[in-house]
Amino acid sequence: MWEGGACSSAADCSGTAKLAWRDDTLYVLVQVKDDVIGARLPASDCKRHWRTDSVEVTLDPRGRSENTSTTFKTAVLPVTAEGPPCVLRDADNRQGPGAPGTRVASSLSSGAYTVEMAIPMEALPGAVDPSRLGLNVLVYDSDTQDKTGQTRIGWSTWGGVQGDPYRWGIATPARIPAAARTADHPARPGDPRHRAVQPGLPAVAGAGGPHRPAASRAVPRPSGPRAAGSPPPGARGTPSR
Repeated sequence: MWEGGACSSAADCSGTAKLAWRDDTLYVLVQVKDDVIGARLPASDCKRHWRTDSVEVTLDPRGRSENTSTTFKTAVLPVTAEGPPCVLRDADNRQGPGAPGTRVASSLSSGAYTVEMAIPMEALPGAVDPSRLGLNVLVYDSDTQDKTGQTRIGWSTWGGVQGDPYRWGIATPARIPAAARTADHPARPGDPRHRAVQPGLPAVAGAGGPHRPAASRAVPRPSGPRAAGSPPPGARGTPSR
């Protein structure tokens, strides 16, 4: 948890995420346990996603951003008043409704929902440095119908972490697609699957599932001038209200 009140149980709010590369696209699967679905906003009000249940994925392609103006941040509301999910960009290099090129899908079941994203690398505001891809996965939970967010959980869990790229984790993809890599950071041979182990959410696993070998991994950001307080595995942020 990085903001708001604590989840009352894993059934109240918890989740896992899986990520994988294919060609020039990053695929994200987030599975959330949530026993009460929050307010269903109209598609025309697909903004300020923290007001209800939602999933946010943040990417810093070079891993050196001081603020979110050079990052990619997209959020998905798993359900709207009309039914289908909606997607938005928030407080990043191109904020606003929709996320051109990004495809999303969702499904709801009893006590849970799933969000899927396909993010083209051309949507990122820069080429990817395969040794420093900044990454965070955040889940927002609300059990109310009055558009009031209650709990925020995620991988790197610091107060206000969504606005601090230097507090996100670092993913190390096994192979960067040609469309995303840079000349000074060429793709490395290996399996394209991406595995990450998270402190906040229980796990981020590769597309091959938990029993397949890890192709790459995500780790807390190393200590540095701005990131000296990066969390060790299992760390939690201090909630603010």
